[in-house]
Amino acid sequence: MSLVVKQIVTGQWHANCYAVSDEKHNCLLIDPGDDLQKILQYIESVGLTLKAIAGTHGHFDHIGAASELKERFNSPLYLHHADNKHLKYANLYKGAFDSIKKINVPHVDFDLAGTGYREIGSFLLEVIETPGHS
Repeated sequence: MSLVVKQIVTGQWHANCYAVSDEKHNCLLIDPGDDLQKILQYIESVGLTLKAIAGTHGHFDHIGAASELKERFNSPLYLHHADNKHLKYANLYKGAFDSIKKINVPHVDFDLAGTGYREIGSFLLEVIETPGHS
């Protein structure tokens, strides 16, 4: 399988979002930061079908656009359960470090706990649990 990985830099913190797509234009989005329009523009310009969203951690600058993307594309969100506490306080941290504009905090559909491989749509994702940042 041939993959295309597009880095999309989002928000004032310049967080990296990655759109991973295959030859059928299926897409796995990793860390959709707080620049929804920039992410949508790439997805739509290439004609991708968003199959799933994965978060490396739950900080607002990595999940800020996840709710809107989940709703628009009916795509599940994968995130480690230990980051639920960061989701709970995402808008508090956003207000303290970024701006008072709130994000829609996403609902997590699947837990990425543990180390190993996960099938996410047509993608095989290797999860390497590395606690520390969040």
